[in-house]
Amino acid sequence: MWVGLSIVILLVDVLAIYLMIKCGTASGNDDLKKLGYETIKLSIQLFLVVLVGGIVVQKYNRSRARKDAVNEFRRATLRDLSRAYSDVKGVRRIIRAKCEPLPGAQTNTANDCVPIKVYDEHIATLNKTQLDLEILGREFKIIKEVFKETNKLRSYIENMEKYLGEIISEYETQVKNHRGAVSIPLAALPRLGKFITKIKDRESNFREFSDSYRDALVIIQDERLKVA
Repeated sequence: MWVGLSIVILLVDVLAIYLMIKCGTASGNDDLKKLGYETIKLSIQLFLVVLVGGIVVQKYNRSRARKDAVNEFRRATLRDLSRAYSDVKGVRRIIRAKCEPLPGAQTNTANDCVPIKVYDEHIATLNKTQLDLEILGREFKIIKEVFKETNKLRSYIENMEKYLGEIISEYETQVKNHRGAVSIPLAALPRLGKFITKIKDRESNFREFSDSYRDALVIIQDERLKVA
C-alpha cells in the first residue's frame, strides 16, 4: 500500500514540476526551467531511497515474524510434549496405587489386580495422549524446517506414541476377555504391569517412554535457545 502511495505522490510532484518547467519555458525564465529539472531528479532519487528502504524494512519484518512463529511452534512443542509426559506419569502412579492384591496373596505387582473401573478411567487419558503424540509426529512430517534434527525428534515422539499404543491395544483385548469381572489380574496385563512397575524394578519398561521424552526434550531446548 505504501508503495502505491509513494508512486502517486511522485507522479503529483512530477506533474507539478512539469508545469513549473512549462511556465519557465513560456516565460523564457531559464532559472525556473533548471530548478524544475533539478527538482525532478531530486524527487526521483528520494522516491528510490524510500522504495528501497521500504523493501528492506518489509523483508526484515517478514524475517522477524518468521522467527517469532518458529519460536512459538518450538514453545508449543515443548509444552505439549511435557504435558503428555506429565499426564502419562500421573496415570502410572494412580493405577499403581489403585491396584489390589489377589485374595490371600502378598501385596506386590505380580499378584495384584487392577479394578476395571480404574483401568477404564485412566486408559482414556493414555488414549488421548497417544492421539496427541500421533498428531505431533504427523506435524513434523509436514513442518520440517523448524528443528535441525527433525527426523530424530519425530522418531522419539513416535517411540512414545508406539509405547502407549501397545498398552491401549492390550486394554482393548483384555477388557473383552474379562467382561463382567470387577478387576483383571496384572498377570493377564503384562504391558500394563511393566508400565506401572517402579523403574528400579527389572520388570519395568517405562524407560522406553521416559528416555524418548528426555532425548526429545534435549533437542527442543537446544533449538529454542538459538532463536530469541
